[in-house]
Amino acid sequence: MAVTALALSTAVAATSPRPEPPVAGTDRIVVVGDLDGDLELLAETLVGADVIDGDGTWIGGGVRVVLLGNALPTRGPAGTALATVRRLAESAASAGGALHLVLGGHEIDAALAPASCRGLDPDDRRWLASRPALLVLDRTAFAHGGLSPALADALAAGLEPGSDPEFVALSGAVGRLAETGGRTPCGPPLTLLGEIGAIARDAGPGTPRARHAAEVLERTGAWVLRADGPVFFTGLSTGPEADLAAPLERALKILGVRRLVVARVPTPGRRIVSRFEGRLVRVDTDATRSGPGHLEIAGDALHAVHPRQGRPDALRRQSPDRARLYSQATAEDDAATEKFLRDAEIVGDEEIGTGITKPRRLTLRRDGVERRAAFKFVDQRIDRMVRLHDRMELAFTDRYVYEVAAYRIDRLLGIGAVPVTVLREIDGREGAVQVWVEDSVNERDRRAEGLEPDDPTLLARQRTLMNVFDALIYNTDRNQTNILYTRADWKLWLIDHSRAFRLKTGRPPGLEHVPIALSPDMRARLEALTEASLREALGRMLSRAQVRALLKRRDRLLADR
Repeated sequence: MAVTALALSTAVAATSPRPEPPVAGTDRIVVVGDLDGDLELLAETLVGADVIDGDGTWIGGGVRVVLLGNALPTRGPAGTALATVRRLAESAASAGGALHLVLGGHEIDAALAPASCRGLDPDDRRWLASRPALLVLDRTAFAHGGLSPALADALAAGLEPGSDPEFVALSGAVGRLAETGGRTPCGPPLTLLGEIGAIARDAGPGTPRARHAAEVLERTGAWVLRADGPVFFTGLSTGPEADLAAPLERALKILGVRRLVVARVPTPGRRIVSRFEGRLVRVDTDATRSGPGHLEIAGDALHAVHPRQGRPDALRRQSPDRARLYSQATAEDDAATEKFLRDAEIVGDEEIGTGITKPRRLTLRRDGVERRAAFKFVDQRIDRMVRLHDRMELAFTDRYVYEVAAYRIDRLLGIGAVPVTVLREIDGREGAVQVWVEDSVNERDRRAEGLEPDDPTLLARQRTLMNVFDALIYNTDRNQTNILYTRADWKLWLIDHSRAFRLKTGRPPGLEHVPIALSPDMRARLEALTEASLREALGRMLSRAQVRALLKRRDRLLADR
């Protein structure tokens, strides 16, 4: 049985599959998604799959196990988890089987971190950095994130086995820098490399520290660090099937496989699911919450195994409308949610306890479905000077209708960051009812807890969209408590827009000097806005003067370079 691992490096010519020795025994493959360093969960999963016994002894014979990235903890010491993985890999090899660790974001962090950060010695880091980012076993490919069109182009350009991955060299260079003394920073790759850039500038010219810092910076283009690389690309898990089916089929054909198995983005319902008529299988069931589970592959037979949820079953197909964690919700989804918010029975009403506008939290029920929502009814107009934090403002307004206006403009721009919001009268009072963002963390708490997504560029990309949105609507009230992220997928959600839509035509406070880059798609959407289209979408919510001020701010965004 042929076994091929693909280790990826900076240039196309250096990006090549790395062969691994054939594995004797059965054709059974056990695939495990993100474990976040939970060794008890790893043991329970492998015992349940008849791979190890209760003492941790390998009993799976020739079975092949694929740990599909993020087997190590998110942060902190990783030595114990890595030692366990390495021991299992050695036991598997001795028994004629194999355990493959595919690189995820946690492994990348650990492979680049100095010993003081993650507790790994140079041998551990070398071993870890040499793991594949893309693995091919028989007719199945495995990657933590996915296969982007750019990576498919690189594969089609002629990959040859045997090249030494650039990432291994980068890990070694970081280790050599740490040995020169002085502080070597910890943190996600982009943070780490940014601080090493400062070391390269500040260290004395010609010193070993400056030389090794420069060596690190010369090797930062490794495929495993790229947003469109196999570790961080999530388009196949989150994008529309109609647009991505052809690129996926091309990538699979180049690799000579029938399917791709990925993790990284938690699945709907925390069950293993398939997409693209079975060509993509998603196995990240958020196991630290849902319990052990794995994918069984034997030839072309695939089964999802969820021991705590029943017997093994055939793969469930993911509904296409559940695959857009980072993209705009469809008009059909929005319309259905709007109808629910307007018509559902109110079965709960409580004070939220935060926010100066005193919004309330509703529990809504319809056809057996319950959802929570925020109800905001503030409607203030003050025609005098008002102090807001560190500034004074004339003709202050704080109006619930602006929440609905912000939602509709968000959808016109295709951002999809403002929760669905509608107007509704409750107990004789009209207000804005907005879907409650469940299981989320705000920016203030995210920073306090040191939480970071696996994709080091994700927050920055979403923040750019937020800045475009806030500059367009002249949002004066953006702060760390109304920037939310859902914990399962790091999707950005923006709330609290009742103080936006001023008549000023410049940038709002805080964004005056922030560079805002517009993608071609965003530029086209902004250019498509007209006074007629805005008034049709917003109705009575904004005055003619407010719409015209918004268009002038749009023009300034388009003119800025």
